[in-house]
Amino acid sequence: MVDENYVVTFLEVKNAGVLQGRVYIKLLDDAGRTRQFMYFCSGERGPSYANTHFLEVLHKGQPGEQVWGGDYENDDGTGGAALPGMERGEENFHSIDPGLVVGYYFPGYGYDHNPSQFGIYVAEWCYTSDMSSIGMVIDGLDIISAVAKLPDVRESCVSDCGFLLFH
Repeated sequence: MVDENYVVTFLEVKNAGVLQGRVYIKLLDDAGRTRQFMYFCSGERGPSYANTHFLEVLHKGQPGEQVWGGDYENDDGTGGAALPGMERGEENFHSIDPGLVVGYYFPGYGYDHNPSQFGIYVAEWCYTSDMSSIGMVIDGLDIISAVAKLPDVRESCVSDCGFLLFH
């Protein structure tokens, strides 16, 4: 029932137990990491991002600042295995702009994250691109920006998630 040419997922975000709203993400392609992100949002293959905390902020206050989450296994950044049969897929380069959603990097690339984990950029990084692009925030970037400003990003969590069946 999903329009595979226009898939929009959502992450419902709470800060310190208070609902902040939903972040809507349009997926960019059908690479393995992108489909996996959709499945973690829907929960249709078992595990889900629901009730997982955001894990860290990279490059806080600098170009390329990004919020990471998605450890459905341990909820602390040490877990987050890929779904069975899912592969990373081809590289998908996009300019680093606020709202770009990315998947995990190749091991040893700099910042190692497990396959289920995702990042959302809140600050642009001029003349730089990311090879693991999954989607673009189309509404709710202010919510993720507020998460990045928290003294402890783990105060914030994905309380629910899913995808839209129509747009």
